[in-house]
Amino acid sequence: MEKTLSIYWFVIIGIVATAIIIMVAAFYGSNYDVRKYENRALANHIADCISKEGKLQDYVYQSGFKQEFSDNFLEICNLNFNVEDTYDEEQYYVDVDFYAVDDSSNSLFSVSKGNINFRASCAIQEDESYKTLAQCGERRLYSTQGNEQFLIRIFTAIGKVSENVN
Repeated sequence: MEKTLSIYWFVIIGIVATAIIIMVAAFYGSNYDVRKYENRALANHIADCISKEGKLQDYVYQSGFKQEFSDNFLEICNLNFNVEDTYDEEQYYVDVDFYAVDDSSNSLFSVSKGNINFRASCAIQEDESYKTLAQCGERRLYSTQGNEQFLIRIFTAIGKVSENVN
């Protein structure tokens, strides 16, 4: 009786160990593409940097857009696009355009930073076969400064293909 029980005990331990190994391999065996969420987080961070409580920050606009904001955009918004040694080139691209609310076709002021090559891959990313290109996102928000109202379009693109796509 005891020998039979110990044989079943080893069989149960073997089944449990096999199940654990299969679950760990399934979890760590493939990459998860988190660039969509990283895009959202980046766009939200930039939106918070540009506008607080619906009002443009003084370092962005005060009787006109400030060129200093464009020149020092990464430092002002606490962004670092050179974070990994794995890649030879930057893996981020950001384009922030400011429009008058009544004219969303002519940009009043623009800030672009990062790897501009990602911009071209965003036009064709809708097709599933191009998922190995940069992941792109866009966020729009409205903000005011005094009596002036602005539409702000934040376009973001993230590469990191080797980490996120098999």
